[in-house]
Amino acid sequence: APAGAGAVRRPLFWREGRRMPLDMGIRPGRSVAPLMATLGGVALAAQSLLARELMVSFYGTELSMASALAFWLLFVSLGALAGAGLLRRVSDERPLLYGAAVAAALGLHGQFLLARLVRPLFGVETGEFVPLWTMLGGAALAAAPVAFAVGLFFPVAAGHEAGRARLRAAGVSRIYVAEAVGSGAAGALLAALLAAIMS
Repeated sequence: APAGAGAVRRPLFWREGRRMPLDMGIRPGRSVAPLMATLGGVALAAQSLLARELMVSFYGTELSMASALAFWLLFVSLGALAGAGLLRRVSDERPLLYGAAVAAALGLHGQFLLARLVRPLFGVETGEFVPLWTMLGGAALAAAPVAFAVGLFFPVAAGHEAGRARLRAAGVSRIYVAEAVGSGAAGALLAALLAAIMS
């Protein structure tokens, strides 16, 4: 019989110009998908709160909504970039995960206060129109805490789950699904609560 006739042939996938086995070994540790779902809910609540409070502080102008969403996306991107860089430099990503989750939870309260206090912080009097650069600075200051932490958490969580799964793509997909489920549940709950309060 030819050499290796009884060996199991593993499927291969292409990554960075090289063929690598799908089964790369499973690292121990609990799944962080439930934590990702929770953080997805926190992110949606924070984004909604950010837009609402900045519209109140900036008297409901379209620029206030645009600046809130723009800086949210900017700091999520910067957080994801930082998370991907840190993931390559640590052997155990769990401290990063838990640190980012705590930072997001605490940042939610800080975001609310910053969005509410943006006028006195920048020396804008009540009833006075907020200048564009002040509006942008206030939106960036309020969006940064939660958005950066959420952005950092996502790639680190995906890396953690990929290391736990036999098929790395399956581990990453669990993080995407968990974030979507958490965000959807939070959106439905938030809508129901607001409807009950406003009715």
